[in-house]
Amino acid sequence: RIKWRGRVNRHLVGIELEGETTADPQDKILIDEKEIGFVTSSVYSYKSNKIICMAYLRREFKDPGTGVKVLVDNQKIDGKVFNYNN
Repeated sequence: RIKWRGRVNRHLVGIELEGETTADPQDKILIDEKEIGFVTSSVYSYKSNKIICMAYLRREFKDPGTGVKVLVDNQKIDGKVFNYNN
């Protein structure tokens, strides 16, 4: 289907969260109050000593270093997209 439709609209990315709050599946990801994706899972990373999430983001926001906000229990948590393949 991708061949006929042009390109993939959402990409699976990693997000590092500030603080100690984990995100739940389906929590919204925002930039400038605009919803750009959602969380699929989150866990504490012993490698980076931070909470990390897997999330689907719109393709224009998938680049590593992009700052985002994750809406967790009506609170906005700062986060940053990272390349989880390294």
